[in-house]
Amino acid sequence: MKTGISFLSVLIGLAGCGGHITHNFSALGSVTAISVRGSEPSRPSIKITDGQAITRIVAFVDEHRDGWSVPWFGVPVPIEATDFYSGTEFEGSFGVGKDFLETQRDGKFYSQNATPAEVSDFLALLTPQPDYPGASAGGILDGDFEIVTSVHRLSEPVRSAFAVLAREFRFEMANPGQDFQETDVITNNGLPLRRLIFAGISGGKCFLHYERGGRGHSYYVVVFTTTPSEAKFVWGTTLPEFSTNLADLRVKAYEAHDLYRDTISF
Repeated sequence: MKTGISFLSVLIGLAGCGGHITHNFSALGSVTAISVRGSEPSRPSIKITDGQAITRIVAFVDEHRDGWSVPWFGVPVPIEATDFYSGTEFEGSFGVGKDFLETQRDGKFYSQNATPAEVSDFLALLTPQPDYPGASAGGILDGDFEIVTSVHRLSEPVRSAFAVLAREFRFEMANPGQDFQETDVITNNGLPLRRLIFAGISGGKCFLHYERGGRGHSYYVVVFTTTPSEAKFVWGTTLPEFSTNLADLRVKAYEAHDLYRDTISF
Protein backbone atom coordinates (compact mmCIF):
# COMPACT_ATOMS: atom_id res chain seq x y z
CA MET A 1 0.00 0.00 0.00
CA LYS A 2 2.78 2.37 0.85
CA THR A 3 4.38 1.59 -2.50
CA GLY A 4 1.16 2.51 -4.34
CA ILE A 5 0.79 5.77 -2.44
CA SER A 6 4.42 6.61 -3.08
CA PHE A 7 4.04 5.93 -6.81
CA LEU A 8 0.89 8.08 -6.95
CA SER A 9 2.71 10.90 -5.19
CA VAL A 10 5.46 10.79 -7.78
CA LEU A 11 2.90 11.01 -10.60
CA ILE A 12 1.18 13.98 -8.99
CA GLY A 13 4.52 15.62 -8.37
CA LEU A 14 5.55 15.17 -11.98
CA ALA A 15 2.25 16.62 -13.21
CA GLY A 16 2.51 19.59 -10.88
CA CYS A 17 6.11 20.22 -11.84
CA GLY A 18 5.53 20.00 -15.57
CA GLY A 19 6.34 23.67 -15.80
CA HIS A 20 9.86 23.00 -14.50
CA ILE A 21 10.85 21.05 -17.60
CA THR A 22 12.78 23.80 -19.34
CA HIS A 23 13.08 24.51 -23.03
CA ASN A 24 15.77 26.57 -24.76
CA PHE A 25 15.51 28.39 -28.10
CA SER A 26 17.89 29.37 -30.85
CA ALA A 27 18.42 33.03 -31.81
CA LEU A 28 15.57 34.73 -33.64
CA GLY A 29 17.64 35.41 -36.72
CA SER A 30 16.59 37.92 -39.36
CA VAL A 31 13.71 40.20 -38.28
CA THR A 32 12.47 42.96 -40.58
CA ALA A 33 9.37 44.13 -38.71
CA ILE A 34 7.85 43.92 -35.23
CA SER A 35 4.17 44.34 -34.35
CA VAL A 36 3.48 45.54 -30.80
CA ARG A 37 0.10 44.65 -29.29
CA GLY A 38 -1.51 45.00 -25.89
CA SER A 39 -3.88 42.71 -24.03
CA GLU A 40 -6.78 45.14 -24.52
CA PRO A 41 -8.51 44.75 -27.92
CA SER A 42 -9.26 48.50 -27.92
CA ARG A 43 -5.56 49.33 -28.17
CA PRO A 44 -4.29 49.26 -31.76
CA SER A 45 -1.06 47.50 -32.61
CA ILE A 46 2.04 49.47 -33.55
CA LYS A 47 4.46 48.38 -36.26
CA ILE A 48 8.19 48.87 -35.71
CA THR A 49 10.37 48.89 -38.82
CA ASP A 50 13.29 51.02 -37.65
CA GLY A 51 16.42 48.88 -37.88
CA GLN A 52 18.05 50.12 -34.69
CA ALA A 53 14.87 49.63 -32.64
CA ILE A 54 14.44 46.11 -34.05
CA THR A 55 18.06 45.26 -33.22
CA ARG A 56 17.64 46.36 -29.59
CA ILE A 57 14.42 44.38 -29.11
CA VAL A 58 15.77 41.24 -30.80
CA ALA A 59 18.92 41.44 -28.66
CA PHE A 60 16.78 41.46 -25.51
CA VAL A 61 14.82 38.44 -26.73
CA ASP A 62 17.99 36.55 -27.67
CA GLU A 63 19.39 37.23 -24.21
CA HIS A 64 16.37 35.38 -22.79
CA ARG A 65 16.43 32.21 -24.89
CA ASP A 66 16.88 29.71 -22.06
CA GLY A 67 14.79 28.44 -19.15
CA TRP A 68 11.29 28.42 -20.68
CA SER A 69 8.53 26.08 -19.56
CA VAL A 70 4.79 25.42 -19.78
CA PRO A 71 3.21 25.80 -16.30
CA TRP A 72 0.65 23.17 -15.34
CA PHE A 73 -1.98 25.94 -14.92
CA GLY A 74 -1.32 27.34 -18.40
CA VAL A 75 0.74 30.16 -19.89
CA PRO A 76 -0.25 33.60 -18.51
CA VAL A 77 -1.48 36.34 -20.85
CA PRO A 78 1.04 39.19 -21.34
CA ILE A 79 0.08 42.84 -20.89
CA GLU A 80 2.30 43.79 -23.84
CA ALA A 81 3.59 41.51 -26.59
CA THR A 82 5.58 41.66 -29.81
CA ASP A 83 5.20 39.58 -32.97
CA PHE A 84 8.34 39.14 -35.06
CA TYR A 85 8.37 38.92 -38.86
CA SER A 86 11.01 38.23 -41.47
CA GLY A 87 9.34 39.64 -44.54
CA THR A 88 5.87 38.10 -44.31
CA GLU A 89 7.06 35.05 -42.35
CA PHE A 90 6.02 34.92 -38.68
CA GLU A 91 9.05 34.10 -36.51
CA GLY A 92 7.45 34.03 -33.08
CA SER A 93 6.24 36.31 -30.29
CA PHE A 94 7.57 37.64 -26.99
CA GLY A 95 5.68 39.44 -24.24
CA VAL A 96 5.76 40.52 -20.61
CA GLY A 97 3.40 40.59 -17.65
CA LYS A 98 3.77 41.99 -14.16
CA ASP A 99 6.33 39.37 -13.13
CA PHE A 100 6.77 37.05 -16.10
CA LEU A 101 7.95 36.69 -19.69
CA GLU A 102 5.90 34.85 -22.32
CA THR A 103 6.85 33.59 -25.77
CA GLN A 104 5.43 31.66 -28.72
CA ARG A 105 8.10 29.64 -30.48
CA ASP A 106 8.20 26.26 -32.22
CA GLY A 107 4.40 26.20 -32.34
CA LYS A 108 3.90 26.34 -28.56
CA PHE A 109 3.53 28.95 -25.82
CA TYR A 110 5.99 29.15 -22.92
CA SER A 111 6.66 31.42 -19.94
CA GLN A 112 9.22 32.10 -17.23
CA ASN A 113 9.51 34.32 -14.17
CA ALA A 114 10.90 37.83 -14.63
CA THR A 115 12.24 40.55 -12.37
CA PRO A 116 10.65 44.03 -12.33
CA ALA A 117 13.81 45.34 -14.02
CA GLU A 118 13.46 42.86 -16.89
CA VAL A 119 9.82 43.82 -17.44
CA SER A 120 10.64 47.52 -17.28
CA ASP A 121 13.59 47.17 -19.65
CA PHE A 122 11.51 45.37 -22.26
CA LEU A 123 8.65 47.87 -22.08
CA ALA A 124 11.14 50.71 -22.46
CA LEU A 125 12.37 49.15 -25.71
CA LEU A 126 8.83 49.31 -27.11
CA THR A 127 8.29 52.97 -26.24
CA PRO A 128 8.85 55.55 -29.00
CA GLN A 129 12.37 56.90 -28.82
CA PRO A 130 13.15 60.65 -28.83
CA ASP A 131 13.36 62.42 -32.15
CA TYR A 132 16.97 63.42 -31.55
CA PRO A 133 19.75 61.86 -29.47
CA GLY A 134 20.17 63.02 -25.90
CA ALA A 135 16.73 64.60 -25.58
CA SER A 136 16.06 65.50 -21.95
CA ALA A 137 14.33 68.05 -19.78
CA GLY A 138 17.26 70.46 -19.93
CA GLY A 139 16.12 73.23 -22.28
CA ILE A 140 13.38 71.15 -23.92
CA LEU A 141 10.69 73.65 -22.83
CA ASP A 142 12.77 76.76 -23.48
CA GLY A 143 11.59 79.30 -26.01
CA ASP A 144 8.46 81.31 -26.68
CA PHE A 145 5.23 79.32 -26.60
CA GLU A 146 1.67 80.39 -27.19
CA ILE A 147 -0.21 78.85 -24.28
CA VAL A 148 -3.53 77.27 -25.28
CA THR A 149 -6.22 75.57 -23.19
CA SER A 150 -8.26 73.90 -25.91
CA VAL A 151 -7.43 70.65 -27.68
CA HIS A 152 -9.00 72.13 -30.80
CA ARG A 153 -6.02 74.48 -31.06
CA LEU A 154 -3.66 71.53 -31.54
CA SER A 155 -2.71 70.75 -35.12
CA GLU A 156 -3.84 67.54 -36.77
CA PRO A 157 -0.25 66.21 -37.01
CA VAL A 158 0.20 66.72 -33.24
CA ARG A 159 -3.12 65.05 -32.48
CA SER A 160 -2.25 62.10 -34.72
CA ALA A 161 1.26 61.75 -33.25
CA PHE A 162 -0.12 61.78 -29.72
CA ALA A 163 -2.69 59.09 -30.60
CA VAL A 164 0.14 56.85 -31.81
CA LEU A 165 2.16 57.58 -28.67
CA ALA A 166 -0.83 56.81 -26.43
CA ARG A 167 -1.72 53.65 -28.39
CA GLU A 168 -5.18 54.96 -29.26
CA PHE A 169 -7.12 54.63 -32.52
CA ARG A 170 -7.78 58.37 -32.50
CA PHE A 171 -6.91 61.42 -30.42
CA GLU A 172 -9.15 61.76 -27.37
CA MET A 173 -8.55 64.35 -24.64
CA ALA A 174 -10.95 66.50 -22.65
CA ASN A 175 -10.52 70.24 -22.35
CA PRO A 176 -9.71 71.77 -18.94
CA GLY A 177 -12.74 71.59 -16.65
CA GLN A 178 -14.53 68.96 -18.73
CA ASP A 179 -15.39 65.51 -17.40
CA PHE A 180 -12.98 62.66 -18.09
CA GLN A 181 -12.41 59.15 -16.78
CA GLU A 182 -10.76 60.27 -13.56
CA THR A 183 -10.77 56.87 -11.79
CA ASP A 184 -10.82 53.23 -12.87
CA VAL A 185 -14.55 53.09 -12.01
CA ILE A 186 -16.26 53.75 -15.32
CA THR A 187 -19.53 55.56 -14.61
CA ASN A 188 -20.04 57.11 -18.03
CA ASN A 189 -18.85 55.22 -21.08
CA GLY A 190 -17.23 57.35 -23.73
CA LEU A 191 -15.34 59.75 -21.49
CA PRO A 192 -11.70 60.27 -22.52
CA LEU A 193 -8.99 58.93 -20.24
CA ARG A 194 -6.97 62.16 -20.41
CA ARG A 195 -7.67 65.84 -19.78
CA LEU A 196 -5.60 68.78 -20.97
CA ILE A 197 -4.19 71.17 -18.37
CA PHE A 198 -2.54 73.45 -20.91
CA ALA A 199 -0.45 73.16 -24.08
CA GLY A 200 2.20 75.29 -25.73
CA ILE A 201 2.71 75.96 -29.44
CA SER A 202 5.76 77.51 -31.10
CA GLY A 203 7.10 77.63 -34.65
CA GLY A 204 8.66 74.17 -34.56
CA LYS A 205 7.59 72.61 -31.28
CA CYS A 206 4.48 71.75 -29.29
CA PHE A 207 4.03 70.40 -25.77
CA LEU A 208 1.00 68.98 -23.98
CA HIS A 209 0.66 69.10 -20.20
CA TYR A 210 -2.21 66.83 -19.22
CA GLU A 211 -3.58 64.52 -16.56
CA ARG A 212 -4.38 60.84 -17.02
CA GLY A 213 -7.09 59.10 -15.04
CA GLY A 214 -7.91 55.43 -14.68
CA ARG A 215 -5.94 53.32 -12.24
CA GLY A 216 -3.65 55.86 -10.59
CA HIS A 217 -4.25 59.54 -11.36
CA SER A 218 -1.07 60.99 -12.87
CA TYR A 219 0.30 64.05 -14.66
CA TYR A 220 2.46 64.27 -17.79
CA VAL A 221 4.15 66.55 -20.24
CA VAL A 222 5.09 65.38 -23.73
CA VAL A 223 6.91 67.35 -26.40
CA PHE A 224 6.79 67.09 -30.20
CA THR A 225 8.77 68.73 -32.97
CA THR A 226 6.40 70.00 -35.63
CA THR A 227 6.11 71.00 -39.27
CA PRO A 228 2.88 71.90 -41.08
CA SER A 229 2.51 68.27 -42.16
CA GLU A 230 4.25 66.21 -39.47
CA ALA A 231 4.85 65.91 -35.72
CA LYS A 232 7.43 63.69 -34.01
CA PHE A 233 7.68 62.70 -30.38
CA VAL A 234 10.75 64.27 -28.76
CA TRP A 235 10.54 63.78 -25.03
CA GLY A 236 8.11 63.03 -22.22
CA THR A 237 7.99 62.75 -18.46
CA THR A 238 5.59 62.00 -15.65
CA LEU A 239 5.17 64.67 -12.98
CA PRO A 240 4.43 64.46 -9.23
CA GLU A 241 1.69 67.10 -9.57
CA PHE A 242 0.23 69.46 -12.14
CA SER A 243 1.58 72.90 -13.00
CA THR A 244 -0.47 76.06 -13.37
CA ASN A 245 1.97 77.92 -15.62
CA LEU A 246 4.89 77.34 -17.97
CA ALA A 247 7.56 78.57 -15.54
CA ASP A 248 6.50 76.04 -12.92
CA LEU A 249 6.20 73.29 -15.56
CA ARG A 250 9.80 73.92 -16.65
CA VAL A 251 11.01 73.42 -13.07
CA LYS A 252 8.98 70.25 -12.51
CA ALA A 253 9.99 68.77 -15.87
CA TYR A 254 13.66 69.43 -15.22
CA GLU A 255 13.47 67.61 -11.89
CA ALA A 256 11.48 64.67 -13.25
CA HIS A 257 12.70 61.49 -14.95
CA ASP A 258 12.46 60.66 -18.66
CA LEU A 259 9.20 58.78 -19.09
CA TYR A 260 10.12 57.03 -22.30
CA ARG A 261 12.88 55.18 -20.47
CA ASP A 262 10.57 53.78 -17.78
CA THR A 263 7.09 53.02 -19.07
CA ILE A 264 4.99 52.65 -22.16
CA SER A 265 1.77 54.07 -20.76
CA PHE A 266 1.17 57.72 -21.65
